[in-house]
Amino acid sequence: MYKKTTGFILRKKQLGEADSLLIIFSDKLGKIKALAKGITKTYSKKAGHLDLLMLSDLELRENKAYDYIIKEAKAINNFPILRSNLTKTLIAFHLTELIDKTTPWGETNEKIFSLLKNSFDFLERVKYTKRKDLIYFILLFKLNLIKLLGVRPKLNICLVCQKKISSKEKAYFSPQKGGIVCSICQTPYSKESIELDKELIDQLTKMEDGKSENLYLFREENFKKISQIIDFYIKLISEKDLQSTQIIKKIKSSLREKEKIN
Repeated sequence: MYKKTTGFILRKKQLGEADSLLIIFSDKLGKIKALAKGITKTYSKKAGHLDLLMLSDLELRENKAYDYIIKEAKAINNFPILRSNLTKTLIAFHLTELIDKTTPWGETNEKIFSLLKNSFDFLERVKYTKRKDLIYFILLFKLNLIKLLGVRPKLNICLVCQKKISSKEKAYFSPQKGGIVCSICQTPYSKESIELDKELIDQLTKMEDGKSENLYLFREENFKKISQIIDFYIKLISEKDLQSTQIIKKIKSSLREKEKIN
C-alpha cells in the first residue's frame, strides 16, 4: 500500500553501500522509519530531497522490515538561512532530537508536527541577538512539547499532603517526588529540591492553565529553575539524556561571554 505524507528528516543511518534508513516525523503518520534505496549514489535523484533538517513531501510504500520504503521525495523547504548559521543549525538539531526521543512510533500528532514546523520557520526568519532570546525560544518549545505529549503535572498542589500552595508560602520542586511539595513536606526530599519563589509559583500556576506569555519577564535565575523543571519531565518521557543538551549549554555559555565583551 502506498501513502503520501510530509515530514522532517530527524536522523539517518547508512545501510550497506548505497541505502540509508531515515527517521522521519510526519504530519499524517507520526514518527516512522523509512528506507531510502540508493540514496548515497552520485546519480540518486532523491538525495537532495532527503537531507537532515529538511521538510519534504514523501510517497511511501509499506514494508515489513522497515515501516516504509521511500518511492518519491520532493523537498518543500531546506531552510537555507537556518542551515547556514551554526547556532541556528545546532538549535534545530536539539529540537529534532527532542521530538525523536519523546514521541512514540507511528502515532499521528499534527499539533507536535505544527510545533516543529513553526519553530523551524521562526528560526529561518528571526535573527537572534541576545542569549535570553535563545533560552526563551527553547524553553517555550519544550513547554509546549510536554503539554502536547499529555504531560500535565500538578504544579500548585503539594504531592505529599495535597494542600494547595499559595504564592505567599515557600514551595519546592522535588525530582524524587516528581512535582511540587510544600515547605513542611519538603524536608525528607530536600537533597535535590529546587526552591520556588512567588514569581515562579505564580508562573507555574499559569503554565498549568496553558498561559506562559510572561516567561520573558523572568529573572535569569528563575529561567534556569523552570528549565530544570521542564528538563526533568523531558527526561522522564525520553528515559535518557539528550546528546544535544551539552551543545546547547556551550552555545549559551559562548553567547554569555560575547555579551560581556560587548
